[in-house]
Amino acid sequence: MPWFLDELHEWLMAAVLGLLLFWRAFWKHTSDYLTKRWGLSFAEWIDRVVTARVTRFETKYRRHLKHLHSNFDVKGLTTQSVYNLALEHVYVELSMAPASRASTNPIPKELPEGISTGTHAIW
Repeated sequence: MPWFLDELHEWLMAAVLGLLLFWRAFWKHTSDYLTKRWGLSFAEWIDRVVTARVTRFETKYRRHLKHLHSNFDVKGLTTQSVYNLALEHVYVELSMAPASRASTNPIPKELPEGISTGTHAIW
């Protein structure tokens, strides 16, 4: 066997070993990152599922809403006349108008007497 094949074989083995070490380090770092990220998400998902199964809050809440809104008062809706509007052609523009005396500063410039000094109970 020629001498250069032995040397080529050694170089190939060193390259393969280097790639394997690189892949191991890369995968270790990636798996650590994914374990932290997915582990937390998975734990939160398990918590939501177990909490939902144990408390049945969502089921009770939906049942309550269904019961609360099961009856709809339709007084006056059955009266039809030539002046009724077709509801699909009615447009109501919604907007919010600030109060004329409202201040954007939540803390007034002038505090009432006695509040500016000393300590005071909140309740």
